[in-house]
Amino acid sequence: MTGSWRNRAGKALAVLKAQTPWYWAKLKREPPDRLLYLPSEPWVGDPDLGQRITRGEFTFVRQTFPAGPEIWHPLGASQSWLDWLHGFGWLADLKAFGGDAARDRARDMVGLWLADLGDHWDGQSWRADVTGRRVAALLVHIEWLLAPGGDALRAPLYRSLAMQTRHLSEAVSHAPAGLGRLEAIRGLAYGVVCVPLDEKEATRARSLVESQLDSTLSADIRTDGGHSDRSPSRQLAALRMLIDLRNILRAGGGAVPDSLVLAIDRMAPMVRFFKHGDGGLALFNDSNEEDPVEVRRILDSSETSSKPPNSATQSGFQRAMRGKTVLICDTGVPNIANSAAHAGTLSFELSYERDRLIVNCGAHVPDGSDWRRAQRGTAAHSTLTIADRPSTEIIDGNRLGKGVTHVGVSREESEDGVWLEMTHDGYVVPFALEHRRRLYLAGTGEDLRGEDVLAPVGLERKGAAAEPQKFCIRLHLHPRVQAVLIRDGAAVLLKTSGGAGWRFRASGAELGLSDSIYLGKRGELRRSQQITMTGTTTPDKSTSVKWALQREALKP
Repeated sequence: MTGSWRNRAGKALAVLKAQTPWYWAKLKREPPDRLLYLPSEPWVGDPDLGQRITRGEFTFVRQTFPAGPEIWHPLGASQSWLDWLHGFGWLADLKAFGGDAARDRARDMVGLWLADLGDHWDGQSWRADVTGRRVAALLVHIEWLLAPGGDALRAPLYRSLAMQTRHLSEAVSHAPAGLGRLEAIRGLAYGVVCVPLDEKEATRARSLVESQLDSTLSADIRTDGGHSDRSPSRQLAALRMLIDLRNILRAGGGAVPDSLVLAIDRMAPMVRFFKHGDGGLALFNDSNEEDPVEVRRILDSSETSSKPPNSATQSGFQRAMRGKTVLICDTGVPNIANSAAHAGTLSFELSYERDRLIVNCGAHVPDGSDWRRAQRGTAAHSTLTIADRPSTEIIDGNRLGKGVTHVGVSREESEDGVWLEMTHDGYVVPFALEHRRRLYLAGTGEDLRGEDVLAPVGLERKGAAAEPQKFCIRLHLHPRVQAVLIRDGAAVLLKTSGGAGWRFRASGAELGLSDSIYLGKRGELRRSQQITMTGTTTPDKSTSVKWALQREALKP
C-alpha cells in the first residue's frame, strides 16, 4: 500500500511539474537541426484504414471522427480511440495505403498536432506511454514524411522530437505499469538513438532505458515466458515492442541487455503457445484473434524458433495438440489488479485444422460499457456458471473482485491422448461448491471428452447444507460453425467452414443451442451460437455433466 501511495504521489507531482513554464523551457532548449539515425518501420500498416484516413475519416474501435483542427479534442471519443490517435500509429496505415494524398494527410495531421499540442502540457497527449508511441511512430516514418515537399515540417518536427525525448526522460518512470511502461521505454530508446542530445542528457536517457527495462521485464515476464497480463494479444504486443527495442539499441551501437535478449527468447514460444490452426491467437483476457500474417512476421523477427511448451504453469495455461486439433485452457487465477483480466477460469478453446470450433467471446473495446462488462464475465467464456454469477466478480469495466483464489491442475499424456484435471474455488464461498473440469483429447485429435463436476465443499463455512443451485455450461461456437440440434435435442451436429463434421452429446444436463456474440476482431460484433448444458445441483451431492465432441463424416 505504501509503495502504491508513493507511486501515485510521484506521478501527481510529475504532472504538476510538467505544467510549469520552466519545465517547458527546459524541453525547448537547443533544438536539433539533424537526426543521428533514421530507423525504418519493420511492421506493415492497414491500407484500408489508411484509405479512410486519407479521405478524412479517422476510424478506430467502431468510432469515426473527421480530420481537421478539432480532431485532437473530439467529443465522445473513448480512451482507446484517444490513445490510438495521439500515439500516431495511424502513420503506418497511411504509408501502407501510399500515394501523395496519404502523405499530404499525414503531414497535415502532424502539423496540426504540433500547432495545437506541441508546446504545452496536455494530460492525454503528453502521457508517458502515449508520448512513447508517438516518438517511435514519428521516427520510423520521418523519411517518408520529409520526402520532397515536406521541408516546412522539418525544423518544427526535429524540435518537437527533442522535446518529447526530454519529456520521456522525466516521465518514463511514471508511465503506467505493464505495456504502458514498455511503450514509454521504447519511445525513449528511439529518441536517444536518433535525436541529438547533449552528453549528459544522452547518458542519463540510456541509463534510464536500461534500468526501467530491467525492472519492467523482471516484474512482467514470468519464467515460462508469459506476460503478467495473461493475455495472448498483450503477449504479442509486448514481444513486438521488445523486438523494436532490441533493434533500435543495436542500431545505436550500444550493448543489448542480456535481460532483453532472454525475454524475447522466452516470450516468442509463448506466442506460439496461443496460436490456433488458422495462425491467429486464442481469446483469453482481453484478446482478439490478431492478424495471422502479423503474428508470423513478429515471430520471424524474434530470431528464435523454439517450440511452444505444452504446460505454462506460471502463466496459468495448458495446451494440447493432437492430430490436427489444438486445445488451449485457462488454468490460472485471474490477475484482479489488471484491466485485461477476464473471469474465464477453466474455459477452453478448440480448433481443428484452420477452423475454430469452440471459442471464448473475445474482447470488447475498453470503454466501460455494458458490452465491456459482459464480455469479461464467465458467461462469455466456454466454461460453467452457477446462478448466472461469474466465478470472479466484475466490479466495474476495469476491475475484478472476489472469486477464484486457487486453481488446481494435473496433466497426463501419452500417445493415446492428453488428460487434464482442473479445479477452481470461485464458487466455494457463495455456494459451497467447487468446479472440477476433466478434459481428454484423444491422440487422433478427433475425440474430445469432458466432465464438469460441482462438488460440495466448505459446508462448515455456511453452517448448513448447500441449497440447490441452477448451473449452465456454455461452449461458444465460432461464427463460421453451423450448428443444429438433432435426435429430438439429444445431440448437436456441427459443421465447420472447412467442411468437417462434428457431433456433440451430453448427459446429466439439458442440452440446448442458443444465440451468442463473437468479438474476435476488436470493435466487431458478430452473431454466433453457443451450446448450453443446464441443470440444478442436488444438495450435499456432487453433480456431474459428461459430454463428448467427436468428428464424424457428413452425409453428402
